[in-house]
Amino acid sequence: MEPTSGVTAYYALGFGGQLIEVVPSLHLLIVVSSNVDETRPGAPVVGPDEVQHLVDAIVPIIKTHPTR
Repeated sequence: MEPTSGVTAYYALGFGGQLIEVVPSLHLLIVVSSNVDETRPGAPVVGPDEVQHLVDAIVPIIKTHPTR
């Protein structure tokens, strides 16, 4: 559990930048799937910080434009 843009969120991180994040108060589920081969030398690494920046960009938009 971690606060995300002022709301409580639950998340699970997986290999290569996979992410599931749930924001119950906004009825929001965010799923990030990527295909990064972290076993290849020099391959880009998608870490939790990069994925969290994406989530932090999405949540404020949903908060200001709620669904009906």
